[in-house]
Amino acid sequence: MRLWTLPIIVCLSLLPGCGGGGGGGSSSPVVAPTGLTYSVNPAVYTTGVAVAPNAPSSSGGAVTSYGVSPNLPSGLSLDPGTGIISGTPSAVTAAASYTVTATNSAGHTTVGISITVNAAVVPPGNWTMSNTTVGTSPVGVLFDGTNIWVANENSWNIYKISASTGAVLQIYPAGLGAQYLAYDDVNNYVWTTNPASNNVTAINATSGNLVTYSCGNDPDGIAFDGANMWVANYTPATVTKIRALDGRIQQTVSVGTGGVSNPRLLAYDYVANTMWVTVNGDNKVDKIDVNTGTVLGQYAVPGSPYAIAFDGTCMWVTQASANTVVKIRTSDGAILGTYGAGVGPNGIAFDGTYIWITDQVYTGAPPFPMDTICTVTQLLATDGSLVGTHQVGERPQWVTSGGGYIWVTNGSDNTVSRCTY
Repeated sequence: MRLWTLPIIVCLSLLPGCGGGGGGGSSSPVVAPTGLTYSVNPAVYTTGVAVAPNAPSSSGGAVTSYGVSPNLPSGLSLDPGTGIISGTPSAVTAAASYTVTATNSAGHTTVGISITVNAAVVPPGNWTMSNTTVGTSPVGVLFDGTNIWVANENSWNIYKISASTGAVLQIYPAGLGAQYLAYDDVNNYVWTTNPASNNVTAINATSGNLVTYSCGNDPDGIAFDGANMWVANYTPATVTKIRALDGRIQQTVSVGTGGVSNPRLLAYDYVANTMWVTVNGDNKVDKIDVNTGTVLGQYAVPGSPYAIAFDGTCMWVTQASANTVVKIRTSDGAILGTYGAGVGPNGIAFDGTYIWITDQVYTGAPPFPMDTICTVTQLLATDGSLVGTHQVGERPQWVTSGGGYIWVTNGSDNTVSRCTY
């Protein structure tokens, strides 16, 4: 028995040693992920519409978790295990970059994803629209209490249109590149800036008598203070004060920092008797004392400030590159709120209750594709809440209210839209 027992014991004692000897290899090291991308970037979504899952891809090692900063727009979420972005956006959100981080035990990689959430276009219902053909490339539009006036940039003329029927009543010549309009309700004249001829045109709203006055170079925006016309001169960074009664220049005010400050559009605060001008090149708005011409304040407004309107209490300014509009307290220039305003917000108007902003969902160059959707955004002036987004013509330029309608000039299809809501 002893002779047989010994080999068995030896054999059993050797087995573990044999097994251990065969495990001398080592596993491959973990590699950090690299080259993180998303299938859709930039991503543009619409409120109330579920988004198609936006999935990431990367090189290097396998990703074990994902995170994002700052938080995605309301209604959207990022799956921490897969990195997929999904959901149904619930609030209009200006274009912003969100940093997604993909991680494993060896390291991490990041990518910035741009996300914009636009308001849903209000389907046909209370909103109706009829178009009147006007001149070439219409820009400015205003209501004089009876009729609508449209300035046409490339046909160098002004259309007078019945506010009740939309019919063209008269066509008047203007200077080169007719742009923006203002109404002198004291002397009953409609004024337009003509940047290509460096002058302004005044037309008697009843008789059609026309007179042209000099101003600064590249006149752009124009506004009336009850006695004088104020004209923003784009190139020399000045604002010219012109007596409306006879066209005599009363004062020239330097704005911005000079040079390429590029003042654009104007709005009159009839409560504080100040004139406001957007200074696009400086990302500011300037406030001017109407009586003295003194610049009382220069206030920062990032995002290429462009159009401006007064609601009786606050100034509203479009931020063309930020796809937003800001509400500004007139006493000190403080920004009280920032609100989504479609893509490329352009014109702006206040109708007594609502703020109206022209914007354009399609941002490419003309000619526009057949499915182009161009809109006006309707905000409640009291709190900036979104009331609706409504479809209009191609490349909407300026907007005004009058005769119970909203009027929008459409620069690419050479029309003015008369809209009910």
